[in-house]
Amino acid sequence: MACGYGRQPPDVHTMPDLHEMPVPFWLNLHRGYFVPMAPEHDGGSVGPEVPFRAAVFDMDGLLIDSEPLWREAEIRIFRRLGVPLTEELCLETRGMLLTEVASHWFERYPWEGAPPDAVAAEIVDAMALLLTQRVTAKPGVVPALTSCRAQGLRLAIASSSPRRLIEAVVDRLALWDWFDVLHSAETEMAGKPDPAVFLTTARLLAVAPERCVVFEDSPAGVQAALAAGMTCVAVPEAGAPGAGRPEAGVPCAGGPGRDGATDPYGGADLVIDSLEQVDDALWALLARRRAEPRDTDRPTPGRVVDVRNVRSVAARRRRGPASPGSCGDIPGNSR
Repeated sequence: MACGYGRQPPDVHTMPDLHEMPVPFWLNLHRGYFVPMAPEHDGGSVGPEVPFRAAVFDMDGLLIDSEPLWREAEIRIFRRLGVPLTEELCLETRGMLLTEVASHWFERYPWEGAPPDAVAAEIVDAMALLLTQRVTAKPGVVPALTSCRAQGLRLAIASSSPRRLIEAVVDRLALWDWFDVLHSAETEMAGKPDPAVFLTTARLLAVAPERCVVFEDSPAGVQAALAAGMTCVAVPEAGAPGAGRPEAGVPCAGGPGRDGATDPYGGADLVIDSLEQVDDALWALLARRRAEPRDTDRPTPGRVVDVRNVRSVAARRRRGPASPGSCGDIPGNSR
């Protein structure tokens, strides 16, 4: 870590224009502090020997199971305003900035009284309370972070949630010592699937976008990562369209991915079930895929790569022919 910090972040009202800073002055953002860092020290092009320098994590639905809490807060507040919001309708705005969510429903069901920005602020207040009382880490979070550190990676959270909520979660889960950068899309001109939140995060990490691997649970987040030129591992939530069946090729709002695919996760480089699968085998597979030419040996349209199947095939090749009924080496692999 760059340095230690106290329990309370300082008040930071403005952010320097990173484009105007003299090179090689870089910034590392942690709890509102700006810390000068050296630029990337390899100075060369991306190669298979050291493919990644940083790992960037979404927060909601990936590190924490907060989506039910978001739905609870949004449904309660929007219904009070006359919006007939349901859990199914909440999926329409998943991954959007909260101000965009409020504007979306105001356009469809105009209400009197509080403007959309004020409603968004009320939802943030409700979520802050819910997060401090009820949020827990999803399975595999700390082992995944440990695996990233073992690879020598810098770590960041890049979320559509307001920074206030990101800090509340990091406080609640005692994760301050893990992350070098916390960044919210609330400071960007647009939220995901726009790549701005990831590009700014890479700049704050002092890592080129092509050296970053992103872990995302939403199609909009996958699209944003790909648009930023980053490698992306999709970790869809259980029950999400396409989760557990990456060959389905279900169209999604995110549109075509890097290979023109129209699957729910828009051409993500890998799809896994859980952060519990982030281990040495995954990094080896990502390194091999990162070294491949982008126009050859990529997923066919309508498909994404399922790391469980790739690993079990590789294991069978090492062992020789599998016995009848064998499911490979991956725990829980029943397909």
